[in-house]
Amino acid sequence: MQTVKKDENREGAFNNVPPKKATVKKPNLNGLRFSIWLNFMMFSLILLAVMWLFQFVFAKTYYNSMRINDVRKLSESAVTSLRLNVWDSSVEGDLERLARTNGFNIYLFNQLNQCYYGFDANGNKDKTVSGVPNFNLSNLKAELIESGDGIVCDTVKDDSSSEKVAIRYAMFFVKEGTTYIYFTYVPLFGMESTMTIMTVQLLIITGLALALSFLAASLMSYQLSKPIEEMSRSAVKLASGDYDARFVGNGYTEIDDLSDSLNYATRELAKAENLRKDIIANVSHDLRTPLTLIKSYAEMVRDLSGDNKEKREKHLNTIISESDRLSDLVNDILKLSKNEKSDTLIISEYNISEQLNEIVNIYREGNKNRFTFECDIDDNLIIKADKQKIYQVFDNFLSNAVKYSGKSTIIRLVLKEYDQTIRFDIFDYGIGISKEELPHVWDRYTKASLKHQRDDSHGLGLSIVKTILVKHGANYGANSKIGEGSNFYFELPLL
Repeated sequence: MQTVKKDENREGAFNNVPPKKATVKKPNLNGLRFSIWLNFMMFSLILLAVMWLFQFVFAKTYYNSMRINDVRKLSESAVTSLRLNVWDSSVEGDLERLARTNGFNIYLFNQLNQCYYGFDANGNKDKTVSGVPNFNLSNLKAELIESGDGIVCDTVKDDSSSEKVAIRYAMFFVKEGTTYIYFTYVPLFGMESTMTIMTVQLLIITGLALALSFLAASLMSYQLSKPIEEMSRSAVKLASGDYDARFVGNGYTEIDDLSDSLNYATRELAKAENLRKDIIANVSHDLRTPLTLIKSYAEMVRDLSGDNKEKREKHLNTIISESDRLSDLVNDILKLSKNEKSDTLIISEYNISEQLNEIVNIYREGNKNRFTFECDIDDNLIIKADKQKIYQVFDNFLSNAVKYSGKSTIIRLVLKEYDQTIRFDIFDYGIGISKEELPHVWDRYTKASLKHQRDDSHGLGLSIVKTILVKHGANYGANSKIGEGSNFYFELPLL
């Protein structure tokens, strides 16, 4: 059978639906990607602007300053050589090379105003000082005397140079009792040809730099913004209740840490949602059963046992018992809510050893010696804590040990000091908790999923204990094996 390929545009035309037009996505000027790209480009432009500024504004000034320093250093070196060495043909050759190599006009005058050595900028002998326009030795002497240190280094006007400026350096020095004047004159010539070459090179560099900056900025902004945009989309999914949403980083430490934190938050939200459903299911179950019994027995009292005192009392006792169960459940919920909302602990110093002994004695009397409580309790252990709330912790641990002991009648309690810390352990040898269920025993309504659940528990006790211990900053935990019993413990700092 021949397959007919659909023409979407023609099909739309038959249905009077115009074909879709291609749309170009406009850049988000407030978005992270555009901001990163813009900042990178601005940084590149600023660097290029600085390069151009130094090229055309400061280059000539920098060149002149550098040239003056060169003249000063070379002249000082030449004077030092003249002071220390014997004046022969080698000294004359050194001055000639210095003049020819650096474009200097070099002259040496004695105290009789005679030019002892003289070379022009080409290294030719020039004792007439023809290389220096409008030269006046008497004026130069006067300037050296006025300088105080016998040195003159400055720039003067020179119409013969393209820059209309020349550098001069003059210095008095004494050799073998005779005073001499060392004089260097250097006209500054234009940099037009050099500047032209540098301008062309700078234009090429600017073009390449802009192109590379554009590509680098686009790539960097894409790499940095893409995972954040994907995280934003995943966050929208998460907000809509999709707990399968995942957040992926891109290799950068900060973004990877953010994605890990968001993934952790997602897992915790999923747990919270599952817990919410479990709470609704368990509370509904815990409320429905006693309410059903109360209603049923109330109807039985009304219809059947109203005149029969024995049956009536039996049915009314059942109603009272189930009402008590409802009251206990509501009280536990209120207690848990109060503990979680209230950040206030009534802290006091007290003897926790005495407190534990008192609670154990109460349980011994209440159980009519059915259970054996083996105690290993150090005396006079003083702590700072909320006495009433720590009492709740002990009471819950003892209550659980009694309820889950099964056929065993031995419960062991240990309260010891270790390195300025007190540790409480309670051991029962009953039915135990499985490895899979042990991490969840501190959660609300956990007992509904446990095999060792019992009818007189609402699954809130250990959650209340956890809240109290967390607020005290205590270390706590549990160890257990099926059929071998359980060990619950906590640690608090000793005063």
